[in-house]
Amino acid sequence: MGRRDDQSIITALAGSTNTIPAATTLNLAAITGAGKALNKNDVPMENRYFVTDEEGLNDLLNDSTITSADYNSVRLLMSGDIDSFMGFQWKIIGSGRAEGGLGGFNYAYHKQAVGHAVGIDMRTKVDYVAHKASWLSMGMWKAGSVAIDPEGIIKIPRT
Repeated sequence: MGRRDDQSIITALAGSTNTIPAATTLNLAAITGAGKALNKNDVPMENRYFVTDEEGLNDLLNDSTITSADYNSVRLLMSGDIDSFMGFQWKIIGSGRAEGGLGGFNYAYHKQAVGHAVGIDMRTKVDYVAHKASWLSMGMWKAGSVAIDPEGIIKIPRT
């Protein structure tokens, strides 16, 4: 259910029409381009997020201008992951997810540009069903997401 919750936010991001030029790999130029596009729209610096998949993370870890201590103090190769970089908080979403994943795009967005409403909080229930002689587990959740401010969402296509 948590993955499906994430996917509802990704679906809201996917509706954005603000794009920057496609990149074959996620690199410093793509990240700064997304930041520039957000700055152009006067999007606040705090609460900015960048969402990519494992290929995007791999691209970043193979870019010496991002991983080298000569260029920045973030030690990406030490931990193999990224928490914050270039003013963005980073989220890595696997491309093999049954829910759909990012669909060949990266997204840079401001937290308040996407609305997420929860009607029923995530909860699970486990009951024994006597006539089936088995346990029944059920999860309940109801929520949805929508793009509130399209100018606060940048879509970065990957070729």
